[in-house]
Amino acid sequence: MTAGAYPIDVRRALPGGIIVCLFVVQAALRFQSDLVSDASWYLYVADGLLHGKQMYVDYLEVNPPLAFWIMLPVAWLGSATPMGLINALYVSLLVLTAASLALVNRYLKLLNSLSRDARLWLCVAIVAVTLFLPAGDFGEREHFMVLLFMPWVFLQLSRHSGARPSSAETVAVGVMAAVAICFKPQSVLAPVSVELFLLWKFRDWRALFAPENLAAGAFAMAYGTVLFVAEPDFMNLIINLGIKAYMPFYGLPAELIWFGGLLSAILIAVALALWRQSKGTLSDIAAVCAFCAAGFLASYFIQYKGFSYQVLTALSFASVACAAGSLAVISQAPAVWILPKKFLIGAAAALAILHLGTTRQACVCDERITATTIATYAPAAKSVFIASIRVGSAFPLVVKQNLIWASRLPTSWLTPYVATKWQDGPLPQDDIIAHALDWAVTDLATFRPEIVFIDESTEQLQVKTGYFDYVKFWMNDPRFKPLWEKYERRATVNDFAIYTLK
Repeated sequence: MTAGAYPIDVRRALPGGIIVCLFVVQAALRFQSDLVSDASWYLYVADGLLHGKQMYVDYLEVNPPLAFWIMLPVAWLGSATPMGLINALYVSLLVLTAASLALVNRYLKLLNSLSRDARLWLCVAIVAVTLFLPAGDFGEREHFMVLLFMPWVFLQLSRHSGARPSSAETVAVGVMAAVAICFKPQSVLAPVSVELFLLWKFRDWRALFAPENLAAGAFAMAYGTVLFVAEPDFMNLIINLGIKAYMPFYGLPAELIWFGGLLSAILIAVALALWRQSKGTLSDIAAVCAFCAAGFLASYFIQYKGFSYQVLTALSFASVACAAGSLAVISQAPAVWILPKKFLIGAAAALAILHLGTTRQACVCDERITATTIATYAPAAKSVFIASIRVGSAFPLVVKQNLIWASRLPTSWLTPYVATKWQDGPLPQDDIIAHALDWAVTDLATFRPEIVFIDESTEQLQVKTGYFDYVKFWMNDPRFKPLWEKYERRATVNDFAIYTLK
């Protein structure tokens, strides 16, 4: 049979087939994995909000409320269907990825002189980045940020090519971008970087006032207003706690923070070098995504925590920039570049295999000890309390087993601050220490958890002295002693003391 006899042009259908396969592979990975701890907590809180609880009253969380509000429809879907909360989030993220890709593909079509093949292969790269680069951080806020913000970047570029999508569509894209930036307000450096580059290249200041930008600005102002009006506890209490008791105590050493941003910086430099060596639409895409990545990388360093998920936005856009720049150079290379082209493809494949082989694509939380301990010492337990900052094993276990988290705090995140002020003797006059004591004892009295885990490690996370005695601290509240007499110590497991109700 001749090539023309095939009903489908295999070469032209290949990119679409790869995209479908990438979605199938990622779905198979996700539904066999645990959800990252942070996202599990967001789901747990969102489900509670649907049932009448209040942020910063029933949940004492250091982050702004937007990420929890975004989870509300996901929590509703998980509660209203048999899929459950975690699978509902996986489905939602896969659908959001497809929707984001559809918008990006639409704006790529509107770009002048971009061939169909180049557009489809760039879409393949974007899908690979958005589905697989998050790896074990799948579901973190930064993952949402990439998916929500990416259509805006390509809309901006297509607008400078003369595209004029409908106002309703562009307003929706602008709101999506604003939601992404409002997750981490310092990330505003990313859209600013994009707009400055486009203004330099096209000299069209009127594009700054496009409907999507006006909609984004309006959303940001509305969100700020809602914070002041609807969440006074966050503005009056939580922000102060975050500045004094969270920011100074959490984060990796400086050398690890800088090392964490190194790959993104290298990819940005490579993308800009490719941009300088090429021209055309793909070259412009490489530059825009590189400047966007630079803005997100600056945001990462402003946070100065060094957590892997915080660099995801910069790494994602830098990867897309390199993909676009590589396609630009290869498409313009003369025929004598056939060998280098094969080398580039092989090198890219080798890097992809290396990345997939060394990255935790499916998050598998080490919950075996916690789950086994509950089954052993309190098999009928419906509520659990963990006094520690090490609660990665608690979520998604609490969500998966439909347990009650017997605390308003996601972790004992005030402990590092308290440990610097007090180790023994009378408590100092300090509002934050008073809050930490009152909240812990009140939660124990209110929830009456059937099983309590207390971190007794001599190397407790973020505690500068290495050890903090939770029980001795709680004894400073007169309510605690009669409450604690109803519990008995059962075992020590993995540096955690296990207590259950008598």
